[in-house]
Amino acid sequence: MYVVVRGGTIRSDNLLGTSSPTRPGASAGRLRPAGWLARRLLVGWIRMPAGTVLWQPHREHPVIHRVRVSARNREPVRMLGVELRGSEPAPRLCSQPGVRLESTSEGSATYRLDAAGAVLVPGSGVLTVIRGEAVLPGAARLSLGDTVWIDRPGQLRVEAGAVAVPTLLGR
Repeated sequence: MYVVVRGGTIRSDNLLGTSSPTRPGASAGRLRPAGWLARRLLVGWIRMPAGTVLWQPHREHPVIHRVRVSARNREPVRMLGVELRGSEPAPRLCSQPGVRLESTSEGSATYRLDAAGAVLVPGSGVLTVIRGEAVLPGAARLSLGDTVWIDRPGQLRVEAGAVAVPTLLGR
């Protein structure tokens, strides 16, 4: 699973003979991935906004690739790659305003949190803050680009205007 922490224009080149089906998270919608494909075919470069979630199953589809960034980006692009190894179904977040399911697999579930308030995180996983601030159980304060391991269930508080992406893992 990949999360674009700070967006920009990128190019991803696969080594000859390797490929992996890339699945964008639900928040990308249906039109954006079509636009990415068209731009990739026409000019080779695509614009990935912060908060984009991408899923690439490498276990069944090993891939060797190189990601390059455009020199025209104002700031460095930051992407987080997480190798997910849960083997049992991941715990699920309760359905509530501002909590949207991005993608699921056998052993993980990735969400987008974009509303102020507290969210009960029922298990362990990885949390990335894309915008604003979030507060973990025990009062650890996280801001833009922070990525931490969530090691136990608890309340995660998201500040107004923040966007956070937690991925919960099965055991």
